[in-house]
Amino acid sequence: MTASDKNMEIKITEDWVLSHRHARAENGYKHRFGHVLVIGGSPGFYGSVLLTAEAALRSGCGLVSVLAEEAVRQALLVRVPEAMTIAWTTWRSIDFSKFQSIAIGPGLGQGPEALEILQCVLSQTKVPVVIDADALNLMAAMPSLFDLLTDLTILTPHVGELARMLGSDFDKQHSLAQAKSWIAQRTGVLVLKGAPSYVLRSDGTCYVNTTGNDGMATAGSGDVLTGIISGIVAQGYSSEDSACLGVYVHGLSGDSYAQKKSKASLVASDILEHLGNTKLLD
Repeated sequence: MTASDKNMEIKITEDWVLSHRHARAENGYKHRFGHVLVIGGSPGFYGSVLLTAEAALRSGCGLVSVLAEEAVRQALLVRVPEAMTIAWTTWRSIDFSKFQSIAIGPGLGQGPEALEILQCVLSQTKVPVVIDADALNLMAAMPSLFDLLTDLTILTPHVGELARMLGSDFDKQHSLAQAKSWIAQRTGVLVLKGAPSYVLRSDGTCYVNTTGNDGMATAGSGDVLTGIISGIVAQGYSSEDSACLGVYVHGLSGDSYAQKKSKASLVASDILEHLGNTKLLD
């Protein structure tokens, strides 16, 4: 990245992806491809964590563990049997450092214990953390948590979540400029989800995604993106490259479905099922 690249939009294209992806080790084993911990799944929002866990697995990581309530763990046995589970009641004994990335937020809830877990993850871990959904809302309600961000952190708000992060200062017509200004005062990577999605760094670097369609404006699409990014970063990619690769492959998968069927009928599970069609992470 040169100085001239900063403060300009860099398009995430297939050529960009091909020049930044890592070749998978043909003799690799599951631990070599990274272990993701997904945290979430409060009552009424079980589907979110299921989508995130499956997306992480389908993005190429070797292992996924899910910290969730018992009902979610039972659902995982049916929907994502490849994922391991950790009982919610045991979270205080978890060694978060043994994972290569952590995804927190989808279906997490916004109660006191969810806040406690989020504070623990942000203050005690040195691995990439992908923050979405309820985790973002908890941080918006307690802005001091943003002081715990690191260069490895990836935040993935849509415009509504960004509005809560910015509070009364938010201006929807200038959301991109405000997102740039917000991350410039902090550290890490911010993915502003939308049409198109942007990947922003605190140094002013701005990437704009070139894939995706309006059919992807559907429940659970963001949960899938969180899983994809957490699965990619667990494989040793930088947080910046993981965010860029993630939004591109996520959008391309949605495009694959739309070309075969229709945008209007697209649901988040369709994005998951078509991830393999992209073949860009092989």
